[in-house]
Amino acid sequence: MKVKQNKKEFEGMSFEARKEAALKELKEAGIWEINSKPPALLFFWWLGFKARPFHYNSFSRNALFMGLGFTAFWAPFCWLLQLYTLKMPLSHFVITVVAVGCVFGLAMGINYKFTARKHNLSEWDKLLS
Repeated sequence: MKVKQNKKEFEGMSFEARKEAALKELKEAGIWEINSKPPALLFFWWLGFKARPFHYNSFSRNALFMGLGFTAFWAPFCWLLQLYTLKMPLSHFVITVVAVGCVFGLAMGINYKFTARKHNLSEWDKLLS
């Protein structure tokens, strides 16, 4: 039991150390804080999740997370504020939401991967080595 607890503490410290190294690298690269620590990421950290800064995720992870996250928050607002009054059929609404979510996810995945390469950022696993 004590060994598992120490291992978890070490992993937590390792994540925190990498997170701080990543944030330092992002700041030194000239990436604005709103881009290196967006509100969604701050919220996940506040909830206790060990989420990497988005610049250190893979393209597919960012595309999936951003697409699903955007769709989950955008769809209800879109339905309530605009599409509900237009009496759009549910099938068209679902197709629109999925298409916009996919485009947004792909765009954000490309943005983060391009920015990481442009600034020659380290890989997550190599931050402390």
